[in-house]
Amino acid sequence: MISGDENLIEYTNKHKIKMNQVYLAMTIASTKFDADPLLIMSKSRKANVVAARHTVMWLMRNDMKIHVCGVGRILKRSHASVIHGVKSVNTRVVYDKHFSKMFNEVISEYKNPIYMTNNG
Repeated sequence: MISGDENLIEYTNKHKIKMNQVYLAMTIASTKFDADPLLIMSKSRKANVVAARHTVMWLMRNDMKIHVCGVGRILKRSHASVIHGVKSVNTRVVYDKHFSKMFNEVISEYKNPIYMTNNG
């Protein structure tokens, strides 16, 4: 649900975050994992889409500090799916070298201050 300010997304009555952060995470993750950004919010079960979706869930949960219910509302998933996604990222980073490399690239690109500026 979008509030009066176009840059804020309201995911509960008390909490609002900047949509730009979510869109940035979705764009970077979909680019790195070679997935369409729109598919992140779809029900697709393709491996690259799932990897991008779980990475976005991890970023929203751990970097943006959004509660699992809020992440679920934004990505149209249940809270249990968000918990599973975050846990699977934590596991895959340890055991899957290719995923770990891609995940670390997404994180470093997301945290790059160049992307966090308002250019328009």
